[in-house]
Amino acid sequence: MHGRSVPLTEAPTLDGVQVHAVDYTPEVHCVEIQPDASGPRREMTAGEIADADKLLRRLVPLQG
Repeated sequence: MHGRSVPLTEAPTLDGVQVHAVDYTPEVHCVEIQPDASGPRREMTAGEIADADKLLRRLVPLQG
């Protein structure tokens, strides 16, 4: 978040989808998700982005 990597200990669920991989850097509109280990990556939906933002706010304390 904002240039910081956030290690996850378990696969997150974003908008009801448990995901295998997430590449989320909203500052440069990198919003990719891979729901299944053997499946392709795709662009995140608005709901998945909203849930990713909520998750990051919980995991990363605000600086300032």
